[in-house]
Amino acid sequence: MKLETFEVANNIRRIILNRAAESMHYLNWSNNFVASKIREIPTLIQSASWYSPINLSDLTEKEMISLGFQKWSNDNPMYLIPLWLFPFLPEEIDCGTLNNIKQILKKSEMSDDNRGGCLAYGIYPKK
Repeated sequence: MKLETFEVANNIRRIILNRAAESMHYLNWSNNFVASKIREIPTLIQSASWYSPINLSDLTEKEMISLGFQKWSNDNPMYLIPLWLFPFLPEEIDCGTLNNIKQILKKSEMSDDNRGGCLAYGIYPKK
């Protein structure tokens, strides 16, 4: 059964948070082991039977807020994409930039620089 986009994103976030919590809690884990456990997260997630790349256009405003998207401004309904979702985006993304330019971007050409945990790219919520 294919999961809805919001459910897939919640599963991804849960796995990331659990792995981070383990890394903070288990003080007997070496730094190298912790780094390897964190770095293997994308492969672990992408190999799960429920996984599919995140189609951001499926998300409502309420879902975006729940997942940690940040509203760009009061004058613009665009929500900035959280960095933690970057590895799980499809290769082509219909999004907006901070310059109010809507376009289809290739993930491989996007900057992964973030401010406050969000990328410099945003999505307009599903109505």
